[in-house]
Parts: sequence; structure tokens; C-alpha cells
Amino acid sequence: MTAGVMRREIASADGGAEFSLIKFLPSALTMTQDDSLYRNIYASLGLFGSFWQLLDWKLEADIKKYLGDIPFGRGDIVFLFTEYEIANHFLVQRAKARGAKVFIVDEGIGTYIINNYPRVSKGSSLKQRIIGEVIRHGQGFHKSQRLTGNGTLYFPRLADEYYDGYLLFYRFPIRRDIPQVHVEMPGMGEPIPNLDRDAVILLGEGLHGYHMNEGDYIRSLKMLAQAAARSFKHVYFKFHHCELKVLDRPLFRDLQKQVRDLGINIIDFDKPVPVETLVPQLDFPPRFVVGYFSTALLNLFAAGCEPIFTCHLIKDKNFDFFVVEGLLDSIGYHLISSYDDINQDYTSGLTFDKIFSSGTTIGDFYRTVKDNRS
Repeated sequence: MTAGVMRREIASADGGAEFSLIKFLPSALTMTQDDSLYRNIYASLGLFGSFWQLLDWKLEADIKKYLGDIPFGRGDIVFLFTEYEIANHFLVQRAKARGAKVFIVDEGIGTYIINNYPRVSKGSSLKQRIIGEVIRHGQGFHKSQRLTGNGTLYFPRLADEYYDGYLLFYRFPIRRDIPQVHVEMPGMGEPIPNLDRDAVILLGEGLHGYHMNEGDYIRSLKMLAQAAARSFKHVYFKFHHCELKVLDRPLFRDLQKQVRDLGINIIDFDKPVPVETLVPQLDFPPRFVVGYFSTALLNLFAAGCEPIFTCHLIKDKNFDFFVVEGLLDSIGYHLISSYDDINQDYTSGLTFDKIFSSGTTIGDFYRTVKDNRS
């Protein structure tokens, strides 16, 4: 889900709606938006580019002054992406103080991972507590902000009472005291014709650095590739777009060689398109899709593919992997027990209704909020 899709759905429900876009640079939004569709566009650096940026008080003051001029007003409706961007916390407080309604928007499985993190508490490491205090007190959020994390990454978020609702496209649980609004994801449920049961696509997910070290990540990808090559006639491999800048590293070059030696087709690097768009274009559209915990695994299920999650097979599990296991268990997903289970006989046990929200469209939701705003 992108801001552009959100705008399109609301515009189809209310042709008279006026839209403004607030984006932080660098941002993926800059690659997907048609700026001419918005009445106003506000672009700024974020407030959480790096830990050291948090200590640049002058930069922070300049950013806040610019953002503070955005004219939120009573009756405005704000849809928020990327809650842990601290600049959004500042904007939410400004918007709420001026009478606007604020709703957070689901951004895929990562939304549910982050929203099931524990609070960073007094029992946390010294590093966690220092980062938390710098974020909360340095930015002036000491009375309103909470810090959560997985031991490696830290995600600040505002107290739940600042939000009017959380728009959720999937049926996973979240640990937030915010009204949950389950809405249909636009464009879901269109089946891909002629899926090939003897074809599979493997997804790189750029897990090196945050979730595991580079060597372990490469070894894991090799094991996935070997298992797929043993069981399927047509095997595709797609690197994540964030990995394109590291493909010349020795370990990644070795991975590419071994993958090609197995007869696996590596998707062209010059095609940075979502895998959901790519699969129907392949010569042998794969019935099976294998990854760690990519949201694309779920989205491709809606198109008829069978998703095979594998993050639980990692020997030294990152905390996120345990969270994903719990999320998948909550919808009755059948986890594989070993890499040998990556074959044509696998079934996930999922149904559309177990995974996806349904019944209310984004347009329906917008009209309800608009009719009840004061």
C-alpha cells in the first residue's frame, strides 16, 4: 500500500476531496508519486536519519519550524505511514492539537512485527536506554513517546491515545490500544492464470546487517536454492532491490555463481519491480514462492501462489523471527520443518479470509470518517 493508492481510492469515493502530501527525504514515495495530483506538497528531511542526527539540535529546530507551518485544521483527516519516523510524531501532535483526525496505515508484515515488540524498559541494555533518552528528551517527547525494539533496532512511537484508528489490511494481532479498522486492500484477489506447479521463485530480503550477519544470510540463501533446485524444474531467484548495491561483494558474487550453476534463473537486476507484478510476466509463472517473512508471500497467496516462509529455520534466530512465527501461527499457517519440505506437495493451510481483512473499502471508511468529523 502506498500513499498514491490511498489517494486514488479516496478520490474515487469523493471526487471533491483535496489532498496534500507530506514526505520525508530520502523516501520511496518520491519514486511513486505524481506530485501534480496534490494541492500542496511538503518535503523535508526526517528527524530520525541517524543517531548522530538526533544530536544536531539546530537541524532539528529548522525541520520542526518548517513542519510547524503546515496548516492542519479541524476536520482534516491525516493518514500516517511509517510511525517510527520521529518527524511524524511532531506532525501528529500538531494535527491533533488543531482538531484533525489521525489514522495509521498498515504497511505489511513489518507493521505487525513492530507492533508486537516489547517496551524498552529499565531492564534493557545501557545502549537501548541511552538511545531512548536521547530520542524522548532531546526531541521533547518525554511525556508522549514510547520506545520499543528487538534488541538491535529501536522504534519510537507515540502513546496510543494520539491516534484515532489503525487501518489494517491483514488479520494478524497487534499489541496497541488503538481502535483497529479492518479494511480491504485494493487490488487483492486477482488470480494469476496458468500457475506452474513445477516452478518456484525464491526471494532475497536483504536480511544481512539487521537480522543476521552477511555470511549466515548467504549460507541460508544457498540452502534455499539447493532445496528448490532438487524439487522444481523451473526455479527463479529475485534479489531485493536493497541488495542491488551489494551484489559486487565477494560473498554475493559467489552466491550468484552457485545459484546459476544450479540452473536457477536470476531475475534481471534492471527490473526493480515488485515481485507481485513480476510473477505473472515470467515464462513459467510459479505456483510456489519462497522467502523469509516478506509481505509479498501473503499478497501472492491472494493471486493463487502457495507461500513458503522459512525464517524459523534460521539457526540463530533474530527476535523478529520469533514474532513472525507467532503471527503465522495465529492464522493457522503450516510451517515447514526442514528445507526438504520445499516441494510441490507443500500446502500452507491458509484461506483468503484467514489472512486478509474484508467488508470495508478505504473509500467506505473515508466517507464514514468524513461524515462524522467535527
